[in-house]
Amino acid sequence: MSDGMRYMARLMVSVFRVSTPPRPPRRAQLLLALIAICVVTYGYGPAVAEAEPNVATEYSAQMLRARLVSMERALGNVESAYAREVAPIERVLTRYRSDNPRLVRRVSVSLVREAKRTKVDPSILVGVLLVENPMLDPHARSFMGATGLMQVMPLHRGNWKPCGTRLDDVESNICTGSRILADALKNENGNVTRALLRYNGCRTGSNTPNCHAYPQYVMARARHVRF
Repeated sequence: MSDGMRYMARLMVSVFRVSTPPRPPRRAQLLLALIAICVVTYGYGPAVAEAEPNVATEYSAQMLRARLVSMERALGNVESAYAREVAPIERVLTRYRSDNPRLVRRVSVSLVREAKRTKVDPSILVGVLLVENPMLDPHARSFMGATGLMQVMPLHRGNWKPCGTRLDDVESNICTGSRILADALKNENGNVTRALLRYNGCRTGSNTPNCHAYPQYVMARARHVRF
């Protein structure tokens, strides 16, 4: 994926601003952003500037029309992906933080992105997050020092290359927590129950009182996500 396309994707995500989280992003906002990308990212270049004025104008118009058609198609894909992957998670998380729809959307998009990167079921990531931090407080800290949305221990800070080091940051925390769980699944040969116990520091079932029930709590919340 080119840098231009990455920028386009980030820009489209950044305009996801609606009053009711479960609704898809407003099409007019996205279309406006896409037009801006056409104008800023795809300059006409020296060849057009040196052409005859009428030829240059017609060429410019044709290129802009073609790119707008392409962007419209991309917009349709974004809306479809939102409805299919992000909206189901938003509906669940909104029950816990209906007062902050922007945070809910930001968390939902991050969960979907990291689920794709790590190949971990997104509903399980949702379940872990809701057990660890049902208030969706990015700055939450346990008495043991676990921090953020997925209650990541400080010893994991900076151990995962793609992730940032700020555990109170939404994206960095979810990135790190997702990779810890993915690593646990790998070490446990895909066994979800044992991987969740490992994530919770309860591999033997004796780390904290009743910690052996942790996988049950996670899966109960994961089942609320219906794609």
